[in-house]
Amino acid sequence: MPAAAVVTLIGVALTVLTLAFYLTWIAVILKKVVNDLVPILESVVGVSEKSRPVGPVVNDINADLAHGRDALEACVHRLEARRAPANDKAPTYSPQRTMVAPEPPPARTMVAPEPPPARTMVAPEPPPARTMFEPEPPPVAPAQPAPPAALPAPPPPAAEPARPSWAEEPAPAEPATRRWWER
Repeated sequence: MPAAAVVTLIGVALTVLTLAFYLTWIAVILKKVVNDLVPILESVVGVSEKSRPVGPVVNDINADLAHGRDALEACVHRLEARRAPANDKAPTYSPQRTMVAPEPPPARTMVAPEPPPARTMVAPEPPPARTMFEPEPPPVAPAQPAPPAALPAPPPPAAEPARPSWAEEPAPAEPATRRWWER
């Protein structure tokens, strides 16, 4: 057998062995994944079985809460009836629990303000031109600052009236509070 045929057979054998190794390795990894998924699937099945009876229980709770909802709606309507004379433009609530907005104010037209009158700037007149025969004016000496005057002594601090040790601090005034429906 020629040497080229032997090298080819060895190459094919190595390729088959490498493919077999990788396929076995992938099979082991998939087996681990399946073993990890089994407990997860059991948990999902358990949760779905436990959540089946929730529907009728929720319906019973909703039926019990219907009385409370009706009482709250009646309370809202009473509050609206009390507020109606004081504030006619307050939003109201309909029985379908939707908010009804007050009527919008009439549209206003905007008028542009009158522009201010135009201002004109006047440049100061330049000094008169001198000829070279005129003498220069004498320089003006800067004014000397006046010596500082003696400051008077500050007045003595006013004495606080003596307070007895048992006197209490006055209570601070409480801030005005508003209730939530008065806002």
